[in-house]
Amino acid sequence: MNMKLTNFAVVNMINTLEKFAEKKLPQKISYAITRNLILLQKDYDCYLKSLNKLFSNYDDYIVRDENENIMSNEVGIPIVDSKVEKEFNEEISNLLNIEIEIKLYCISEEVFNYEDSANRYDSLSASDIMNLRAVLCNQEESDKNEVSNG
Repeated sequence: MNMKLTNFAVVNMINTLEKFAEKKLPQKISYAITRNLILLQKDYDCYLKSLNKLFSNYDDYIVRDENENIMSNEVGIPIVDSKVEKEFNEEISNLLNIEIEIKLYCISEEVFNYEDSANRYDSLSASDIMNLRAVLCNQEESDKNEVSNG
């Protein structure tokens, strides 16, 4: 399905998919995770290159500790001198909000209704399943189903 995503959404999707990429899951789910990681990687790489360029543009303003190590906030963004902080944060926000159009590989929500009596697969919590379904399943179709079934 073609969809518009922000760079922020791409980063979150990559993080979600990577969390499950090494788990033993039914083949259709595992394939969808791998395929979407590959599809998202090019846009993620563009985002990272732009982010690193932004960091290098502000290199003279990045705060460092006594050992010259870059100091970062809780999400890994370098802390900059207060005189450029507002401008720096605006540029990061602009980068995160850039929209890209991408065609992701989707699977049916029914794929998550599998039996594992032989314990071949890693267990998924309800939260894990919800996160994976949000990334791997066509939300427009599930919305239609909820409306027609509700």
